Amino acid sequence: MKMQTRGHNIWANALYCVKMVNAKDRVLLWLFLATTLIEVLVPFLGIFLPKLVVEQITAKVSPVQLIMSVSTVALGIALLYAAGGDLKTRSQWRMIMVQSEYVWDLYMQSLRCSYQLVESAEGQTLYQRAMDAVYKGDEGCIRLMMPAVMGICTAVLGFALYTSILSLLNPWIILGLVALSLVNVLLPMWTRRFERENKDRWAALDKKINYLTQKCLDPAYGKEIRVYRMQCWLRSKLAALLSARRKWDCRTENRRYGAMLGNALTILLRDGFAYAYLIYKVSTGQIPLADFVLYFGAITGFSQWISSLVEQVSKIGTASLRVEDYRAFVEADAHGKTEQPSYRTLLLNDIKIEFCDVCFAYEPGSKNVIDHLSMTIEPGQKVALVGVNGAGKTTLVKLLCGFYTPSSGEIRINDHPMHEYDPDALLGLFAAVFQDAALFPFTVAENVALQPKKKLEAWRVDISLRQAKLQEHIQSLPDGADSQMLKVVTNAGVVLSGGQAQKMFLARALYKDSPVLILDEPTAALDPIAESAQYKAYEELCFGKSSLYISHRLASTMFCDRIALMKDGRIAEWGTHEELMALHGDYAHMYEIQSHYYQAEEEGADA
Repeated sequence: MKMQTRGHNIWANALYCVKMVNAKDRVLLWLFLATTLIEVLVPFLGIFLPKLVVEQITAKVSPVQLIMSVSTVALGIALLYAAGGDLKTRSQWRMIMVQSEYVWDLYMQSLRCSYQLVESAEGQTLYQRAMDAVYKGDEGCIRLMMPAVMGICTAVLGFALYTSILSLLNPWIILGLVALSLVNVLLPMWTRRFERENKDRWAALDKKINYLTQKCLDPAYGKEIRVYRMQCWLRSKLAALLSARRKWDCRTENRRYGAMLGNALTILLRDGFAYAYLIYKVSTGQIPLADFVLYFGAITGFSQWISSLVEQVSKIGTASLRVEDYRAFVEADAHGKTEQPSYRTLLLNDIKIEFCDVCFAYEPGSKNVIDHLSMTIEPGQKVALVGVNGAGKTTLVKLLCGFYTPSSGEIRINDHPMHEYDPDALLGLFAAVFQDAALFPFTVAENVALQPKKKLEAWRVDISLRQAKLQEHIQSLPDGADSQMLKVVTNAGVVLSGGQAQKMFLARALYKDSPVLILDEPTAALDPIAESAQYKAYEELCFGKSSLYISHRLASTMFCDRIALMKDGRIAEWGTHEELMALHGDYAHMYEIQSHYYQAEEEGADA
């Protein structure tokens, strides 16, 4: 799936981040404003105090008056400094809380967003980058961007104040200082451009490094790694990836070092020129000593404000890259979504499902995985979907569940297009057992109901486990249905066999009790005899429900009302088992091959 995202300039991203903060904590922006004013006033009073001292001494005021004047200004500086420190501490804690909320929001969005987005490699990369953008502590986008925005506001106000002071000395000196400072602005832009143009390259490396490190710690991969002695192989792959990543780090740091060196040389030239001019003015008597002290401090402060402005622009550029990473995922998720003013009421009985000339491709312009497919599942009808691997069976199920959107054609529920119904209501139609269904480190009962313990109905859990023929095993556990599953949280966690896990997934679908049941290879972990018995149980349990079964073992689907053979993304054959056998087509051929295999297997067992 190819997702198009548009870039944003640093000021658009800065405004976006300010809106992010304002949406969570409006007080924080007021704290930033107050801190900005204080950080401008404190340095100004710092350069004003020496001028005041020189003027008082020159005017030969009394020591008491001198002490009172100096003490008043010094006390004001101390109070403002203390207030600024308190505001910064409060702001820091509030930023941490806001950033934490966005980490949680992003995680929740990953669970609600388009399944097609989160399943794709590009979508996973976007999510990883977005999570990195908000999760990395002080390096998170909010905790980088907001201080940078505040720093720019402070630098601009300070620049304006000191410009007004220096303009009294000579307006041309301001132009000279500003002109030389342009170099300080351009050099960081050169560095940021390099990072922006190459970040996708090292993001791909980071994804591979994270994958390798996570899988090496995953117990599910530990058996193969040890049995096949993959340690050296994996170590060499990780070393190669880390080496490639370090090269990018070195190239980036070299750019940053070059920019820092250029900035230092420019500052030396700029400040040297200004101080030489100021010394000339006071030595020739063109300005009094008190003004010399004020202008000297103003030039130092002016240079600092410009340096601060350049530094904060650089920081806001870095922060912008992180905000852009966050927005890329958020906006990719929003891409293609439309507001529906009202949805059609969905009745949860007598569900009729129609695929009307449906096409689907994972990438625009690529070959259709589902190709002009048409099929109808009548209310209460049981349909088996069979075919070789890659025929499109699982993709068809994902389309039906709304995980994918057809490239063309439409899926209709009760004679109306799916998009006319509330997506959440549509998900309520289906109870599914997928090929790659997952167990969670919760209790057995919570894994069946997929709800917190306080919300589930224990009697329904017991019935579902009994219908799935798993209750006897669960009752044998020390805590029964309250037993913790998996060994992720506790070493005493219950681990089910493959066949038992399949029954747990069936119990989960039965608990939901939806009008449409979807079973995607639900008996893959069972032997043929156990599978046949399980399908007979399905036939009884799913009475009155519309059902869709996917299986490679054709003998197990004979109880279905209709069998659909998929081939190249289409329904190649459709009918009952007897009708398809009479066609002598692909279904009959596959069935005969499998029946010979089972007969040979039974003869071997008898021997």
